[in-house]
Amino acid sequence: PVAAYHVSGEYAMLKAAAAAGWLDEKAVLLETMTAFKRAGADLIVTYSAKELAQWVAAAPSSQEVPAAPSPRGSGDRGEDAAGTSCDGDVAATND
Repeated sequence: PVAAYHVSGEYAMLKAAAAAGWLDEKAVLLETMTAFKRAGADLIVTYSAKELAQWVAAAPSSQEVPAAPSPRGSGDRGEDAAGTSCDGDVAATND
């Protein structure tokens, strides 16, 4: 298994930029997690885990939450019509 850690410095930078109105926090965090998954991460450790889990749970369809293509190309992961899949785990580091 490959794990990715969303470092605290980047997390803080994204939070500060979002608070200043410079970027869309949800869009940037979802894109960051998608990039980790595309890079082959089976597990992503991030301070944003709770927020991400809430966003994913609240999404009415898979259309709202971007799915990353399977890095291994297996067709048995519930891929959509575009051949994308996002089946990685998210772990919280701040309780």
